[in-house]
Amino acid sequence: MTLTATSNGQENNVTTRKQQSKSSSPRRQSRRYDPDSRELNQKIVQCIDAPSLLKVLQNAGITKKAAGGSLNSVNFSTSFHRLARHSVGKQEMRAKILADPRFALLLASLAEAIQESEFQSREISNIGWALAKLRLPPPSKVMPMADQNLTLIQMTTCATQIRKEVVEMAAKRRNGQQDVEASWIPVLSKLSGHILDHIGFMAEAACRRKGGRAFQMQEYANLLWSWSTASRVDSGKFDVVLKQMMSQNQLELEKPNAIDDLQPQEWSNSLWAIATAQLDNLEVYVELLDFVAKLMGTHPKFCDRFKPQEMSNTVWSLATLLSLTHKNQPTKEADIANRRREDQAALSIIRCAASYITRKGTTAFKSQELSNSAWAMATMGFGIGPSIAEPSVNSNYVVLGSGDPDGDREMMREALLEIVRSSIPLLPKFRAQELNNLAWSIARLVDGDFVKSQPHLQLVLDGIGQQLSNERRFITSQDIGTTLWSLATLEVVNKSLYRALAARLEPSKVHTYKPQELSNTVWALATAEIQVGPERDAFDTSLVPEALRPMIRDPAVRTFAMAAKELMRRPHEFKTQEIKDVLWSFAKIGIRHPQLFKSVAHHIVGGEDESDLDFIPRGFDDFSAQGLGNMALSYARHAQLAADVGDRLKTSSALAATNGRLAVYTTSYLDVGETLLHRLFNELADAYLRNQMMQRCKPQDLANSAWAFAVLGFQHSSFMEEIKKELSKRTARYIGGEINGMTQVKGQELANVLWALATLNIQAGDLIQSVTPYIQAICKGKNKELTAVSIASIFKRQELANTAWACAVFGEYPSKLMDILYTGLLGSTNDEDAMLMAEIHGDDGLQPQAIMTLLYVQAALDLSDNKLKKSLPANFPEGWKQIAPSRNDHMTDTFDELNLSTSKMQRAVSSAFSRISFHHVEEHVITMEEMAHNHGINFAPKSVEILSIDIADVDQKIAIEVDGPAHFVAHIDGDIRKDEEGRGYTKVKKGKLEYQYMWTGERHVINGPTALKQRLLSSLGWKVISIPFWEWFELKGDEMAENDYCAKILKQAPSGRLRNT
Repeated sequence: MTLTATSNGQENNVTTRKQQSKSSSPRRQSRRYDPDSRELNQKIVQCIDAPSLLKVLQNAGITKKAAGGSLNSVNFSTSFHRLARHSVGKQEMRAKILADPRFALLLASLAEAIQESEFQSREISNIGWALAKLRLPPPSKVMPMADQNLTLIQMTTCATQIRKEVVEMAAKRRNGQQDVEASWIPVLSKLSGHILDHIGFMAEAACRRKGGRAFQMQEYANLLWSWSTASRVDSGKFDVVLKQMMSQNQLELEKPNAIDDLQPQEWSNSLWAIATAQLDNLEVYVELLDFVAKLMGTHPKFCDRFKPQEMSNTVWSLATLLSLTHKNQPTKEADIANRRREDQAALSIIRCAASYITRKGTTAFKSQELSNSAWAMATMGFGIGPSIAEPSVNSNYVVLGSGDPDGDREMMREALLEIVRSSIPLLPKFRAQELNNLAWSIARLVDGDFVKSQPHLQLVLDGIGQQLSNERRFITSQDIGTTLWSLATLEVVNKSLYRALAARLEPSKVHTYKPQELSNTVWALATAEIQVGPERDAFDTSLVPEALRPMIRDPAVRTFAMAAKELMRRPHEFKTQEIKDVLWSFAKIGIRHPQLFKSVAHHIVGGEDESDLDFIPRGFDDFSAQGLGNMALSYARHAQLAADVGDRLKTSSALAATNGRLAVYTTSYLDVGETLLHRLFNELADAYLRNQMMQRCKPQDLANSAWAFAVLGFQHSSFMEEIKKELSKRTARYIGGEINGMTQVKGQELANVLWALATLNIQAGDLIQSVTPYIQAICKGKNKELTAVSIASIFKRQELANTAWACAVFGEYPSKLMDILYTGLLGSTNDEDAMLMAEIHGDDGLQPQAIMTLLYVQAALDLSDNKLKKSLPANFPEGWKQIAPSRNDHMTDTFDELNLSTSKMQRAVSSAFSRISFHHVEEHVITMEEMAHNHGINFAPKSVEILSIDIADVDQKIAIEVDGPAHFVAHIDGDIRKDEEGRGYTKVKKGKLEYQYMWTGERHVINGPTALKQRLLSSLGWKVISIPFWEWFELKGDEMAENDYCAKILKQAPSGRLRNT
């Protein structure tokens, strides 16, 4: 078989004698142009449907091999082209065509004829297009491609098999079996694949021949389209055809006015074919982008001739290809240069497209074209500003660099608004995927503030939500997840709409939902702060008695149940980002799910039972810096939710104590297990250090991680040291003029890191001195002055209080920093300042923990060697208290109002001291008045209680502190030996859960609050003796042993100051 080219894309009805002499079949060559063939072609064209066309072919003799020569190449081409056209959008018609024996014989005849006869370029491109349009060829994954010789053999074999099966069916029908089904369809599919592959060999050979033009532009595009659509792609043939296509086009452009004949569809289809086949590694790929970019950029007439579908297909293809190539960063110089060329070409094309949209408008665009155009801009990150350059949904998106970011942003926004305006009236016609793509594109391209400023954006987002919540419309879990994520990202919150969309997720189908769809949905519900009510307790197997766990009816809670179920069932299918998003969402919305958090911990680091030798923990190495920070944050917040459970259930809670640090420790161990939780956070810290994550962490991630370790009482020294170093480096770089997202540390982030270090009783080193200039710099107002107003724009008062408290724990009081802290908290010391400061900070006054913090800080400052003179207002604290105390800021509580309570252990210790005649009182308190009069502290002499001592000999100033688990933090550095692992256990006492701590002190030290209290008492002249709970528990209630123990520790006090005992 030979292949000849046509000119100007028209069928060439005249051949030269030279061409005729080269034909492999002179008889068939002469049939090509005879009157009978022309008449047959006219009949084929005039047929109004497929059955009438097949009747014409039946009469023409297609029952014979190669149609007995009655059909020439043009007839074959026209027949397949028309049959494909008749089946477009008609599934039933397509099924009838494939089951018709006449079509089977037609395809067999084509397979035979194409090996013997001469087919022109237009004819084979049309046949390839028709086979792909009919969806006949199987993908290469199902039927691998063979070499040319084997392909020819397989074509002949399949054609023979089809003829045999058609004859057998005819015989059965003659014998009265009228219900015989077409058995040849599988062979038909194989044969069509072989024919398409054979066309590829023909095309490649034609393109490799030197000189001449192998195909017309449209024919090239059709060939590429057919291979991609049928998923039978050979990258080598693709490369050859594309190179020839561009080479041929370059020659054409040298002619005068050649650009006027160039059709955008040819290049749009070619790009679409490459994108669909995902051939981003073609040698000619970057050259093609360059070529198309120059055509569009230098020839405005060419760009203006694009039809809406062609333009949207072009940018869709471009975005698809870039999202593939940008998954990996190039390392070789040649690859880096290619990436640069690719990005420049892509930027040029998308700029032309945006200009086309704003200049010509989008009223002629269909819904898919509008959606695809917006999606392409978003996927390529065209015009994205630095504040939204890193999306939450997926990290594989591109952000095109630009020499004119402001101009590109303006161009992008104008194009987006044009698309949105045209979309609003068409929303009912949008398919569900087009709706969610449009919503996602808006969320990727602009932020919530821009949406609020543009009524059309608000209208389209509301309309998208209404369309997808319509129960008569079919939608998928992806539509729900992506749309809710987009709305929540843009801060568009319609809570009834969120619930309506969540309600469309079906529990019976949850096993088919993708992890990203589930994680996006719960993330959106949590971000939008959808209220979940009492049903939040449905999963709390630790703190909520079974009888009090409610049935789930709320669609929002049901969605969280589905996400948890699937994450526990198939954790390896969830990406690391999806895991952290699910856990973060539970913690954020306030739903406790101990089984989920324990299951994820086991998935990541393995459980306490290591009997399953086949189980390989996932580890943290694949987590991003943000992922590590959010994982730590989620576990800590999840434990803190115990306080909310206590508030709701009161005495009905299964846990004896639900407030304070001890409740957090106990709840976290009940939920996850002490050993497993230690392993989890130890591995998390090691992953940070092992993978050098610190340098890539955003300040928020650093702060979240440090805060979480402190809340749970985990001291990982090397990890916290690295955080200190990183914070010092970044604030120094900021002061040095390097101002970016990595060096701009927010007030809350800075306060949380300092609070965490202080809570874990880790000395700050040079950190306080390092961050003081930074705090000065960010707190200065427009006039470069430090005022209460300028400070309040950076720090909340609780953050200032926490920073001041950290300074007290560290024992460091830089004068410039203390000036900022006191000014930000109290302003001046006039009585009127309390109301003024509340107005400046937009709060109702200082929270109770901030009040106690300031009292401690003032006492520590005055008792130190520092000569800095600071004082609290005369009306402090009663004039500064918050009107309505809030629980919302308990994330970094340092102290609450002094709340005296005596534990069972403390009472036992007191009894033992009494037995050895140690005269003492329990819960001795020290007031502001005493500290002011006796120690010169800058307090107003008031009866406000500040410090309490568990067991005190007031005369001799001996303070005995009975320290339970809440006074300590655990070292989790390095490998934890079996004998060091948490051996605690849960027990039930009087219907309440208690956790029996089995610490030995080998890995535990006092925390920051306890260290500060001991230092304050020592500075006030008290001899402080600490009794760790594990030492007392070792005595096992033996009174003689208890007496000996108490006598022994009293010897630590100076003997001259002890009474005879």
